[in-house]
Amino acid sequence: MMKERLYKTYFLAFFLLFLFPFFVKADTLGQENNFIVEKSYSESGEQTVKATLVKVGDGLYFYVEDAYWKTLNQKEKEEALASFSSLDLEFIGNIKPKLSSAFGSESSPGIDNDKRITALFYPLKGSARGYIRNIDNYGKANNPTSNEREMVYLNSLHVNNQFLKEFFTHEYMHLITINQKEKRLGGKSEEVWLNEALSEYAVTYAGYNQKDNSYIDNRINVFINNPSDSLTDWNNQIGDYGSVTIFTHYLVEKYGVKVLADTLKSSKTGIDAINESLKNNGFKETAQEVYTNFTVAVYLNDCSASDKFCFKDQKLSKLHILTLNNFLPISGDSNIFLGQTISPYSAQYQKFIGGSGDLKFTFKGKPTGFFTLYYVIKKMDGEISVDYLKMPVENQEGEIVIKSMDKEVSAIIFIPSVVTYYGNSKDTKFYYSLGATNFTAPKETLPIKIDKPLDQMTKQELVTTIIRLLIYVLSQQPKYAASSVIY
Repeated sequence: MMKERLYKTYFLAFFLLFLFPFFVKADTLGQENNFIVEKSYSESGEQTVKATLVKVGDGLYFYVEDAYWKTLNQKEKEEALASFSSLDLEFIGNIKPKLSSAFGSESSPGIDNDKRITALFYPLKGSARGYIRNIDNYGKANNPTSNEREMVYLNSLHVNNQFLKEFFTHEYMHLITINQKEKRLGGKSEEVWLNEALSEYAVTYAGYNQKDNSYIDNRINVFINNPSDSLTDWNNQIGDYGSVTIFTHYLVEKYGVKVLADTLKSSKTGIDAINESLKNNGFKETAQEVYTNFTVAVYLNDCSASDKFCFKDQKLSKLHILTLNNFLPISGDSNIFLGQTISPYSAQYQKFIGGSGDLKFTFKGKPTGFFTLYYVIKKMDGEISVDYLKMPVENQEGEIVIKSMDKEVSAIIFIPSVVTYYGNSKDTKFYYSLGATNFTAPKETLPIKIDKPLDQMTKQELVTTIIRLLIYVLSQQPKYAASSVIY
């Protein structure tokens, strides 16, 4: 009997010893910690923040910088705690289950053996909303500056912000990406732009972009103001967020959220990961083709032209970007030439209005870049057509002839874009030229009949001719009404 008890004691001791590393630990309310932070984000410029645990939720720890917390009066502290409680409930009841169902989960209980995620609120620079530190998800043996916990850093300025849930969701998705991509695939870090794209779409997937004045409404406005921002060239500027957000919503709308989510399962990154995911999900289109179709959709946004050239989402269906307008003379020779540089995975929107007779448009792109030139023709009767210029890869040149520009066409919009597989070129900018000339010269030099050459007219005859010309131009306004609209 004694021997049996001894065996049980040994077994229990061994069992407890074996399980000890897996015991879940917990922080306690009022606990103080010195957290290592990113100096580049900190308003104070300090690398450490002393903070106290002011709220223990079911899913989140809420730490607040001591210096900031002391500036709040009692009412403001109560409002902050109420905001934290609301976020914790939303995390447990909505954010975590929804995102986990589509993208997988963060590491849990994680490096700290705690199922809760730590949220640290402290003053950040400028308009910064939050960030994460990848190294926090690994032990100090790998990086001595690790805080050794699954953790997000949020701007204390937004403690009571109506978009706090959206800001947190964005950062939380980064934790999922780290676990699903980096940890499970042996340290394979995702490219920044796709990492951010996943986090931007997570806000929509969590259901936060359905109301008016939502998170995505801000991103739409950002994109409209920066429509030629590169998708893949990440500079951590506000325009970068607009590009990745709108493109990712287009990708998911046309091909499903699984195509986006499966990039986390790929050992490849960026465009190559999307290409692999598209193929594995049974689609023939490449990421390059998806992107060039997207460049037309954000301008035209008309499902009657093609499903691939529009958004069906209620908010995005109203999206129309502005063009760079080029005006051609309505009489005499039309001759215009422009040269521009363009970044990989970006597009420009060149609109031509006016002109006379038949016009020839010529395009030439730098051969180290793979260009696509879509063009949209808007006719006087309202008809719209979309086509693209077929160009040989080796020289990236071609031409388009538009018949009766002055009689049938109100405007033609060229959408040059360039996509390259990584490694094809070291160039970060690609040059292209676009020109327009008369293919057939007009028969009249003026849109009105005159009895003698201009240099033989008297002063009064010249004035009369100019008045007639002005009357003609004014009379043509209804005819050219479509060209006066900025699309």
